[in-house]
Amino acid sequence: MKSQKYPTRRSYKTRAKQYLVKRHTILVQRFINKLQAEVRRLQDSLEDSIVWSLQNQFSKDVRSTIKSVRKSQVGVTVMAQEDKLTKVLESLVNGSETLKWGYAELQCLLTESCEDLHALQEEV
Repeated sequence: MKSQKYPTRRSYKTRAKQYLVKRHTILVQRFINKLQAEVRRLQDSLEDSIVWSLQNQFSKDVRSTIKSVRKSQVGVTVMAQEDKLTKVLESLVNGSETLKWGYAELQCLLTESCEDLHALQEEV
């Protein structure tokens, strides 16, 4: 008579553990992939912010130039044109301040994402 081998309770537990480890690894890898995509997106946003920051510096320089022209020029038409330019530049400066806040927020998000990514990579 042949003896049939039945799976033992231990082999079921071992298989269950192996399955859970594989499943956990897959989930962690998916999360890492998402974090890497988020890091890339944040880096792109950061680069865009740097461009905006450079444009902001340009607008500050233009505003300064207009103020110096205003001081040196006299005349009603020149003053009216300068007022229009000043309003435009003020809106640029306001946009710049908003950009600075967004830039700082992006820096924080990028730092957090990088830390999360490194922690997960160490875990795997």
